[in-house]
Amino acid sequence: MSRKKKTSLVLEKAHQRYSGMESVDPALDLGNGLTTITFNAQVDTFQDRLDKYNQHISDLDAERNDLLALEKLLRETNKTILQGVGVKYGYDSNEYEKVGGTRTSERKKPHPKSKNGTASDNAAGQTA
Repeated sequence: MSRKKKTSLVLEKAHQRYSGMESVDPALDLGNGLTTITFNAQVDTFQDRLDKYNQHISDLDAERNDLLALEKLLRETNKTILQGVGVKYGYDSNEYEKVGGTRTSERKKPHPKSKNGTASDNAAGQTA
């Protein structure tokens, strides 16, 4: 799942404002350093930084996809190793337990339930 790229309504408005300034006077100077040229430079600087930011997001998405693929491979290798040890030494062996498996003799056996609850509930509930 990729991350959403950043957009900017302020940047869109700035492009429209710049176009309007150009239509009024390409060399418009409002004083205090506010000119068509300085405004365009500020818009371009922001656009460049936004593009760079979005590129970083794309790079992170690619890195995440690579990491997920490696994790899947590692999960499959873990499973294969456990199965391989089970086949080679047996599923009830010490070796199987050493690599993280649960020996078949140590697995809990399911107890059948009666219609009114567990078997132990019936035995405890009967009184003479």
